[in-house]
Amino acid sequence: MVANEETGAIEAVSPTQLRTINVLADAIRLTQRLVDTPPSDGMACDGLVQEAEAVAAELPGVTCQVMRYDELKEGGFTASELK
Repeated sequence: MVANEETGAIEAVSPTQLRTINVLADAIRLTQRLVDTPPSDGMACDGLVQEAEAVAAELPGVTCQVMRYDELKEGGFTASELK
């Protein structure tokens, strides 16, 4: 249930709205976990790569390409961008 901003009337949440709310809540929780997990607990570079690959694997039609230092250099990134 939500309150209509204009009338203040209480209205039911549609199935589409509920799905949107759930997707946003899941995204917020994932973001909080990624930000709050210290590198010493596995959220260094390799941990972030694993998380990105896991998220991409759950999304239809989405692929994940990981580029490491040498690939970034070959792609034209300068040393100052790789610090």
